[in-house]
Amino acid sequence: MNLHLLPVFCYLATALCAQKVPVPKSSGRELQLFDVADLLLEPTRGPNPLQPGLPGASSLGPTSPSPMAALCTFLRHFLVPPLGEGDDLQPLAGRLAMVARPDELAKLESLLATNRARQGDRIQVEVRLVRFSREDFEADLRGKLVATERDKDTVHEQVFPASEARALLDAALAKGRETIDCPSLIAKPLHLCTMSSLTQTAYVRDFSLQKKGDTTIAEPIVDTVWSGFHLDLIAGFEADGTIVVSSHIQSQELVRPIATVDIDLGLGNGQPAKLQLPRTLGVRMRQIAHVHAGDLVVIAAPQATGDYLVAFVQTTLAANPK
Repeated sequence: MNLHLLPVFCYLATALCAQKVPVPKSSGRELQLFDVADLLLEPTRGPNPLQPGLPGASSLGPTSPSPMAALCTFLRHFLVPPLGEGDDLQPLAGRLAMVARPDELAKLESLLATNRARQGDRIQVEVRLVRFSREDFEADLRGKLVATERDKDTVHEQVFPASEARALLDAALAKGRETIDCPSLIAKPLHLCTMSSLTQTAYVRDFSLQKKGDTTIAEPIVDTVWSGFHLDLIAGFEADGTIVVSSHIQSQELVRPIATVDIDLGLGNGQPAKLQLPRTLGVRMRQIAHVHAGDLVVIAAPQATGDYLVAFVQTTLAANPK
């Protein structure tokens, strides 16, 4: 629970049905509750070849936030200027609770109204993941991107206008680099979308010793490790028609062959048991960009191998559904 909201919780027991509650000793701040149930549809999911979990498996793949949590996080970044000291925005009882000054509350109210008015519109997002060698990245992309510290990691990013998008994509794909073309996502404003393309690989993580009469049997404990990519995306409109796109991309590769180690379970049969020790190489990239239709967002992050995973995210307006 966020401490910023604690002083006002006592008011909610008697005033939950009210839309605004004054916050004492807070320099004119108010608590306002925003109903967003109409914006919280279940996430739309793209193709996901994830296989059914194996008994005892725990690492079935990356997880997405709840639609409410994703919307709340997105709106925090959407607000310009950002919330200041003493302000807060949190999910609360199926609504969004915001503590801020009246003018900041009005900005969020206007933002939600703008996107409600455009619920009939659709935002199309295409994502391409391309692996660059360190040498190619240095030669072809680094000088065009801006280095940014995020989540204690350095990412390189830039927004390119629609007029430059095609040439940049063609140049990225010209050398036959490894590429993952993700299916297009068609998103409703402020609606969480997720897409995964994952493969599970089973491995023996441990052994459980079971006593059966005078015999001790070693039962393998099977777990799974995933490889592939996962995308969480949410997009919305500003009042002037600018599109804001938030993308969280996770990519993970399993190093093969999986390393094994022999261990003595003390069964007295002279046969060592084999444990498997999977190792993965992963990249996570988070980015929020303000774009116009057709603009291209480029996000690059280094991998443990020294290569770079580069995401090309292009946003356009899709035809309105009938």
